[in-house]
Amino acid sequence: MLRRVSRSAVSALPLAIAARNYNVGLFVNPTRQPQLTQEQRDKVVINRDEWPAEFKNYDQEDPYKELPAWIEGMTTLQYFTWGMELVFIWHFYECVFIPKGL
Repeated sequence: MLRRVSRSAVSALPLAIAARNYNVGLFVNPTRQPQLTQEQRDKVVINRDEWPAEFKNYDQEDPYKELPAWIEGMTTLQYFTWGMELVFIWHFYECVFIPKGL
């Protein structure tokens, strides 16, 4: 019995290594985005007239002021279930549409 277990573990090793290299749901080669210098940040102008109507009355003091009603009433279990659904959709997409980087 012990030989059978050790043999199956050794035969599963290449599969485990291949699965680890696949990095499902993770970025394969993340590249750092260029950051603005302080002088460039001072020159940035935010024109709120071009924003969609939903974002024009955004208040930094109270960011949850315009929170949709369906989010307000969600429980912890509903957040967990919603997260599981998103994970399933993400992994199903990666299984069907294989990323071009692989």
